[in-house]
Amino acid sequence: MINNNNRQLNQFINKKESMVTKKNRIWAMLALVVAISGLASCLKNESTPQKPYTTLVFFSAAPVSYSTDIWVNGAKAASNLTYATGGGINADPGSLKIDFKRSSGDSLLATTTASYDTMGYYTHFLYGTSPLDVYTIDESLTFADISTTKSNVRFFHMSADVGPVDFYINTNKVSPSRYYNDFQGGMYDEFMAVDPNTATITVKAAGTDSTIAVKNDVQLAQGYPHTIVLTGISANTGDFKPKITVLNH
Repeated sequence: MINNNNRQLNQFINKKESMVTKKNRIWAMLALVVAISGLASCLKNESTPQKPYTTLVFFSAAPVSYSTDIWVNGAKAASNLTYATGGGINADPGSLKIDFKRSSGDSLLATTTASYDTMGYYTHFLYGTSPLDVYTIDESLTFADISTTKSNVRFFHMSADVGPVDFYINTNKVSPSRYYNDFQGGMYDEFMAVDPNTATITVKAAGTDSTIAVKNDVQLAQGYPHTIVLTGISANTGDFKPKITVLNH
């Protein structure tokens, strides 16, 4: 009887240790401020947050030439968010009204209001053309189930006039027949586990071999989540041509 009880106790301890390890890993990730591939310095933090805090991450998928300032509950919290860049700030938790305004004036571009939890991590996507809109994800829900042995990816189609597309990692089609704005409702918020590697990300017109955008040398790290975003205007060959940006959370 004693030996059997010891075995049960050891099994319980091992299970609890595994759960604690996973929980600590998730909370460590929630405390991170997002790093945008080569672009993280573009968003300037103008606030000095005090704990308790919540983490707010922003990415602009809107193909506009002006930069954007971010206001939280009536106070400017960050400035100079530009197309296909992003960054993060910390803010006091609670009910927050977040306004996106043109940096050159007081013109309101988009707004969102929600309740933000202590030690939360929220990603906000500014997208569209006219008017602009905001899509917000509570990442405490998406980070909870990520793999610690694989890399974790998700794909967003935010190019308004590009038709349906297929997303590839190297030569593998991993997210087919994706439409602009199909992320609404949370269907594609969750991450999928893939082998960690240095990858080429390709977007092709759905069901064809016609390439729309390519990004080489993308580091898909073990245990970390990555959001892969298609932005741009289909006929543009300049600054707003279709492109792929990777958000490394």
